[in-house]
Amino acid sequence: MTGTVSYHFSGNFWANNSAAGFSPVPQDSFTAFGEASHVPNFGQEGLFVFLGGETPSNQNHAYEVGAALASMSSTPVHDIHSGQWHHQINIGNIPPGRSETLSGWNSVIR
Repeated sequence: MTGTVSYHFSGNFWANNSAAGFSPVPQDSFTAFGEASHVPNFGQEGLFVFLGGETPSNQNHAYEVGAALASMSSTPVHDIHSGQWHHQINIGNIPPGRSETLSGWNSVIR
């Protein structure tokens, strides 16, 4: 399925939204086995930050661990309210790509 799938708890329905702009690299148009974390205290409805995953060449990809790892040099960020995608360019010691990961953080603004 293309796009991003979301569930609206208040209205009790599913939606399939465009993911145009998710990847700055055209050949990385599909991503699986990554992680999305919600950061609630930025923007009107929060942001989703996407980390890692695999970028197969098509949706018929046969899963092989580490076969097509997403680059960690750019982090896709989705503004929930506007529906816009942004890309945070990472610098410094960029870790190698990874999939099926778990991240966690506590974002606090004082």
